[in-house]
Amino acid sequence: MKKLLVLMLAILVMALVAPVSAQMKMEFGVKAGVNLANLTGDDADMEEADKKMLLGFGGGAFGRFLLAEGQFCIQPEILYMMKGAKYEGTGDAEDAEAKIKANYICIPILLKYNIPTEGGFKPNVFVGPEFGILMSADITEEYEGEEEEEDIKDYLKSLDLGLTFGAGFDYAVNETGKLTFDARYTMGLSTVDDTFGDDEELTIKNAVISVMVGYAFGMGE
Repeated sequence: MKKLLVLMLAILVMALVAPVSAQMKMEFGVKAGVNLANLTGDDADMEEADKKMLLGFGGGAFGRFLLAEGQFCIQPEILYMMKGAKYEGTGDAEDAEAKIKANYICIPILLKYNIPTEGGFKPNVFVGPEFGILMSADITEEYEGEEEEEDIKDYLKSLDLGLTFGAGFDYAVNETGKLTFDARYTMGLSTVDDTFGDDEELTIKNAVISVMVGYAFGMGE
């Protein structure tokens, strides 16, 4: 079901741009980097524990459909993103640690503005919605040298909605190829908790800082 949803979202993105894609310049590329993931919301904290960011992986593929002579572009992406948080015990539980890891297939659809500059260095800013599809989730608890892992996928919602915004730059290495870099923040808009169903949701949202590098190449006009 989730694979079908990913495919349907990808088809929707292509359908939105297909009518004009034949008349615009297109670019495609790949990217990878690191995530600093956290959980926010009224119910995200744990008693006798400090919440910390969790280091993880993010990466995937993207397309660009350039508008207004390249000053604006629509950039849909399909990314594998690790989200979650780490909790370190305090007080009587100072030897305890828990890591919540949730793996998503994320589809941001970004509107990017390329700041006009001379030469091959092109800075940009961007914003857009992100749709995350939960693939797996677990919590790993460690106490006094013993470790226990539990699958918590059934306690989280399958769809995570967020808003992504950030900045970056491209650097042209030849006529068709560009090195690309971006730093972004994805703010969760919906709770991920599904422990008690819709009747009694806890307010827990994903928050992710990502830094990625990649390579983009043009496909003509």
